[in-house]
Amino acid sequence: MAVYYIISSSSSSLLIEHSQDNSTKAGQDTSLSLSELHWLPVNKRINFKIATLAYQSLAFDQPNYLSLVLTPHQPQRSLRSVNQNLLSVPHCNSSFGQRSFSYCAPKIWNDTPLLVRQSPSLDSFKRNLKTHYFANN
Repeated sequence: MAVYYIISSSSSSLLIEHSQDNSTKAGQDTSLSLSELHWLPVNKRINFKIATLAYQSLAFDQPNYLSLVLTPHQPQRSLRSVNQNLLSVPHCNSSFGQRSFSYCAPKIWNDTPLLVRQSPSLDSFKRNLKTHYFANN
């Protein structure tokens, strides 16, 4: 029995047929189909959205309530990391608190390469970040 999935976006629609062995009609994996469409997996798409919000908050102070939550990392001594454009990650004990923007945004931001964080515009940031995520997929 085949199961059909409709994957749609504002620019395209795609119908993928899955058989019982969870492969596509042509024997390809779903992740291969997503990479052909240049779509990120769900977990990386979430990280992409959070990192984009962090970039907008830092570069444009928009939205204001999110830019108040993000604080630049200030080391107590003179370290090389002072020029890395890092954010302070607050201490959090609970897994529920680790899902908050104030905790996960600095973590995701600090995990992105410096060249991506120093992008001059929002469009170049998104392009560089998506390229980074596809390279490490």
